[in-house]
Amino acid sequence: MKLAGYKGRTVTVKIRFCDFKTHTRAKTLEKPTNSVDEIRTAAFDCLRRFELKKKVRLIGVRVGGLEKHE
Repeated sequence: MKLAGYKGRTVTVKIRFCDFKTHTRAKTLEKPTNSVDEIRTAAFDCLRRFELKKKVRLIGVRVGGLEKHE
């Protein structure tokens, strides 16, 4: 994102459990960012909102609401 000159506003975490059920949680930030630390913090905030009682097959993180910044 930094190399391409983008900042994003919404961080989404996707989890797929062993039974193939998939759930997502998202957090929208106050201002767009491309900071690894801010994105990581938002992703862990989302992760804490999952109930992890089953085995996990997949975890994904994405950043949306991209804006071009110079």
